[in-house]
Amino acid sequence: HLALVLAGAPAVRAEIQRALKAWPVQPQLIWEAKDKQSAFAASTAALAASGTVVLELALAGVPSIAAYRGDPILSWVVQRFVRAPSALLPNLILDEPLLPEFLGTRCRPELLAEAVLALLRNEAWQQEIKSKFQLLAQKLKVPEPHPQALAARHAWQAAL
Repeated sequence: HLALVLAGAPAVRAEIQRALKAWPVQPQLIWEAKDKQSAFAASTAALAASGTVVLELALAGVPSIAAYRGDPILSWVVQRFVRAPSALLPNLILDEPLLPEFLGTRCRPELLAEAVLALLRNEAWQQEIKSKFQLLAQKLKVPEPHPQALAARHAWQAAL
């Protein structure tokens, strides 16, 4: 069973709702932080549009694909002058290209769809990423999931 959940900021709620009217499949919308954490806990994989949420997803144990297409001029400047192996905090902290990222001109629907489907279909890849996330949590000194977080995960999955 596949459920599409979109977590958004309340400040852009109206804009998101307008954009979603044209979607053939309507996602479940989440606006509150507490609901976002429950959704993360129940997720198999995610497509994330921000570096911050990629780290949140990693600490929640959710393998993700990162996508960001910003201003073309800024993208050009970053590509020419920033020499980092990744834009993603989990990749930088673990010093490896663990999570795929589609930035700038590589942020295209067909590439994103292909990457997300590959991640959803490959349980071994998901497990490899999750095991590296445990190392990430240790490096950041993040405690193990609280029993209430585990209960929220099971409740959310049952609701889907």
